[in-house]
Amino acid sequence: MSEKTGKQLELLVERLLNYSFPRAVIRRNVIIRNFEVDLLVNCDREVENLRQSKFIICECKNWSRPVKMRDWTKFYEKMRVLQELFSHVFSDHLEIEGWLISTGGFEEEVRKCAKNAEFKVKLIDIEQLNNMLQMYGFALPDK
Repeated sequence: MSEKTGKQLELLVERLLNYSFPRAVIRRNVIIRNFEVDLLVNCDREVENLRQSKFIICECKNWSRPVKMRDWTKFYEKMRVLQELFSHVFSDHLEIEGWLISTGGFEEEVRKCAKNAEFKVKLIDIEQLNNMLQMYGFALPDK
């Protein structure tokens, strides 16, 4: 996987998201204020006649090194900005989730922050990504 570019990883994850959320609208390389989001997924749904808006911010890091705290801080700030922007429109019916995918893994401090985050956050390493892809009959290319 290390020779694949970040854009190729984004395309692979986008394909996975299309299978995971077939009715969702997925946008690539979205600019939100001064940030770029690799993949922004809008999973609007109705629950008991109440419309809920769920957005997944997905960042794909095709790195040989683990995600560090400074990377986590940037990612988390994107979720905060999105919540701030959309909370005026969706009020109490807004859910923000983050998927941080890294081929190089995560520093332990990042894992701790994700567990205690205000938002639901999935940290997905290369092994977890491969397992998710295999569920849909895909596989990561050999190194």
